[in-house]
Amino acid sequence: MVAEEVRKLAEESNGAARNIADLAQAIAKDLEDVVRAVDRTSGNAGEAREQARSVEEAIGDIQSALGEITRATQDMAAVAQEQAASSEEIAGAVQSTTDQIHQVARASEEVRGGMGRIAEAADQVAARTGDLSANARDLDRSLGGFRITPGGEGARTALP
Repeated sequence: MVAEEVRKLAEESNGAARNIADLAQAIAKDLEDVVRAVDRTSGNAGEAREQARSVEEAIGDIQSALGEITRATQDMAAVAQEQAASSEEIAGAVQSTTDQIHQVARASEEVRGGMGRIAEAADQVAARTGDLSANARDLDRSLGGFRITPGGEGARTALP
């Protein structure tokens, strides 16, 4: 969008410079007509020609200045286009960075959700471990009243 505006500005500047050059040429022609008229009326052609040369010289200076203005305008337009391209590159890099930040945020949320599930599973494991420990103590107490006698294959006796 900026490059388009810069291009339009350069075109307008070039058009204005052309219009000024056209006006300068029209003035030069009118001045030549005036010089001819002065030559006819005054009969002093030499002086009129000298004035015409001075006017032509001034118009040449104006046209030269217009050429410099046109070149400067084109240089400014080129710089503005380069800046617009750089701005677009920067905008693209910022957008890419923003997209990456959003991806990292989503991944962090997923990790956070996973950590919550891991914590729940750890709580369940701890609860089951507590249950197993209680069952092992109950089993130990239950089996504590029995003893295996030597040589009595599988014989069990209850302790007094």
